[in-house]
Amino acid sequence: MSHLRLLFVPLLLVGCAATAPTTKTQDAPGHLGEVALRRGDAAWRADRPDEALRQYLQAVEADPSSDLPLLRISMLHETLGRLDLAIRASQIAAQRDPRNGLASQRLGYLWLRVGDAEQAAQEFTRALQLDADLWASCMGLGLAAEQRGDTTSARLHYDEALALRPSSAELLAYSARVDLALGDLQRARTQAGASLAAGPSTTGRLVWGDVLAQSGEYPAALETYHTVLEASAAYRRLADQAMIRRDYPAAVDFFEGALRASPIHSESTMKRLAVAREHVATSTRRSPRP
Repeated sequence: MSHLRLLFVPLLLVGCAATAPTTKTQDAPGHLGEVALRRGDAAWRADRPDEALRQYLQAVEADPSSDLPLLRISMLHETLGRLDLAIRASQIAAQRDPRNGLASQRLGYLWLRVGDAEQAAQEFTRALQLDADLWASCMGLGLAAEQRGDTTSARLHYDEALALRPSSAELLAYSARVDLALGDLQRARTQAGASLAAGPSTTGRLVWGDVLAQSGEYPAALETYHTVLEASAAYRRLADQAMIRRDYPAAVDFFEGALRASPIHSESTMKRLAVAREHVATSTRRSPRP
């Protein structure tokens, strides 16, 4: 198991807490692994991540047939921002139980987090080959397609996922987002509304704000954005939606609002404002004189 110890170097550098030695009279490795797993869970709940990782590693070594402690290690590394170690732990878990589609599904979402849509799609496809009912893997394929800019494929994958899980707030929000990208405003409104009805989420609120903005309902959109974004970001998002509608005078107002709301002027916002102003100027030049 030396490769596992090397994998979790950040854990080993913090020093080892004293643990009671095991005796030959204790149960089989499976039992020892379960005990260490429970101790790790308790440490995680107590906000002691180093001790949790130490216990999970002991569970890995105690029961070489179980992928569960490796998946726990992966999740904990992810919460600590160590995505490379989270991916490696999930890879080893998938090798331990190649029939577990959930391990591949988890790995797919980790690849999405680091921006590797191709690797993510491979893992989601593998997960679905193992279990065709994994709706979150269908959703993952949609997210991977969105990362690649392929909204048409994303639409198909989200539809497949919705057939398996029609009431997921998260999935409905992503579906509405793609509807907007494809120009289907009415369906986007229906899907986004259903998402909020199923349960509040940041993505759902942002997409609902986008629907309102692209419908020209700017005050309502801004109010929705304010529930999840600070003021400058809310105005910036509203301005971007106005740009999509080619409502450049409104976009100018909203970009200016974003700059007023921020103590530090964003260079990207200022560039977008300049583009919106140029569109307004061009439109004015082209307008016939009375």
